[in-house]
Amino acid sequence: MERHQKLFTPSEVKALSDRLSQVPSVTRFDTPGDSQAAEIAHAMSGFEDSFSVVLDDLLPKLAHSENASPEELDEILLNIGEEMRHILYHIRATRYFGYLDDCWSGTLGPEPNRGKTQEGKSGQI
Repeated sequence: MERHQKLFTPSEVKALSDRLSQVPSVTRFDTPGDSQAAEIAHAMSGFEDSFSVVLDDLLPKLAHSENASPEELDEILLNIGEEMRHILYHIRATRYFGYLDDCWSGTLGPEPNRGKTQEGKSGQI
């Protein structure tokens, strides 16, 4: 499998920020000293980094884990979780994507509920 070639270099992040600063639905979330265009552009770079680690490294390890020990499988899953945490950080850091966090408010507690709703019934996540 080919490794991902970085799309959002520092100059591309700046260029994207400049383009996004022209989008009213983005700039309406600006506060003094905090450009949502810059925050979103930075988030896209962070998403790209995490998605690349998952797709280029962690999922192949998991897919070809026939001989892996339970400890090795746990380590892979923990690493996937850390990349997901990084993605969530960027979602929450951008007010533009705030509605995504609102979708889950009250649904998930501090620990993963492994597909259970608040009432303990199976649900879709």
